[in-house]
Amino acid sequence: MTTPDPASVKNILALRLRAFGDTLLTTPTLRGLKLAYPHARLSIVLEPSMAQIVRGLPYVDEVILFDRLGFKKRGKLGELAATLDFWRQLRARRFDLVVDVLGTPRTAAMALATGAPVRVGFAFRVRRWAYTHVHWPAKGPKYIADYTADTLRTLGFEPDSLDLDFAVSAEAQARMDAWLRAQGLGAGQGPAPLLVMGAGGWELKRYPAERMAAAVAEIQARTGRRAVFLWGPGEEAMARDTAAQAGGGALLAPPTDFEGMGALLKRAACLLTNDNATKHLAVACGCPTVTVFGPTSDVAWHPPHQPRHLSVKLDLPCMPCEAMSCARGDLACLRQLEPSRVADAVCSLAGRDT
Repeated sequence: MTTPDPASVKNILALRLRAFGDTLLTTPTLRGLKLAYPHARLSIVLEPSMAQIVRGLPYVDEVILFDRLGFKKRGKLGELAATLDFWRQLRARRFDLVVDVLGTPRTAAMALATGAPVRVGFAFRVRRWAYTHVHWPAKGPKYIADYTADTLRTLGFEPDSLDLDFAVSAEAQARMDAWLRAQGLGAGQGPAPLLVMGAGGWELKRYPAERMAAAVAEIQARTGRRAVFLWGPGEEAMARDTAAQAGGGALLAPPTDFEGMGALLKRAACLLTNDNATKHLAVACGCPTVTVFGPTSDVAWHPPHQPRHLSVKLDLPCMPCEAMSCARGDLACLRQLEPSRVADAVCSLAGRDT
């Protein structure tokens, strides 16, 4: 199986589409593609809300928006017509190399439709026939950034690292710095805050609010740091209630987009979080993290061998189940995890203000 000569590749397309955290975990592969083919133009297909994840990254030359939800609103025939037109537009771009890091039937069909002479993807069932270069995925759990980078390895290249990237503009940083100063946090006014994302992610992965609040209360008392609770769409009330339970002057973050969260994370002592996209954003922004894991794998969704990033979990026979509902019916993996264990992990990273 031959791979293209870097000098011959001028136009590369990566297919990712969706998922905030997974898109962040794709950045080592995107960076590796640009390093392997430095003279090529690198484009990526993403759904509109995902574009903010790669905005400002120096190695991504173009984001091609695929408005899946907008297409669906046109009805079945309208969606089909819009999809076929999108395929035609991709084919007209004459890509030399297509890398499908998602591997769904939709992206496999998209890769095939480009007509690119080299198409890389995973060996998933029938859709592996859409690719000219196929990688058989690892059977055991593997950090998703490393798993995605296997598409790069199929071309004969190694990523320079598995570090995640995210760009925060000077304007966004200045805006969040002003908010922190107004609260008397950081920048010589007080200890850098502890950030908490207690509401994010689907419910089965969420550490119970009362336990999260108890852990935060203990951390604030032990470190002298104030907690700032982050929140996303539909999560404000939950975050506000958990912050109130934590006491100790815990605050609610202002409304932010992903870039605003990144700006706050760059100023934080640590992020305490469930397994969600904000955790991967913190990793990309250089913020230490403590992640509470329940049904999901801390091998797949946690950077390996990095002492600045800790996972806290129980050791139950059913973990990780990766299920959408708890077979036991009691969500013991999270409800039996003592807040003091979570607090110990955070304090080991955040320390005490001196």
